[in-house]
Amino acid sequence: MSRVSELFSFSVNRKDIDWKEIIEQQQCPYVQKRCFKVRKSESDISIGTCTVKYGKNLDNIFVLIGCSNGNRYLQTASIY
Repeated sequence: MSRVSELFSFSVNRKDIDWKEIIEQQQCPYVQKRCFKVRKSESDISIGTCTVKYGKNLDNIFVLIGCSNGNRYLQTASIY
């Protein structure tokens, strides 16, 4: 089971997504530009993990926000 829940704001469970295009664009819809979380070894590649799962078994999984930007909580420039 993958621990990543979302990439570039899209659920990893979606089958209707053109993942190649999403990964090539590296766009964060919350800041309307390239995701600022980049690989240390390759700064031209954005990581794009918005949320990840944490826990040892499937009955007790926590979903953690992986984006430290805070823009994930913003909608029309206000916190909702």
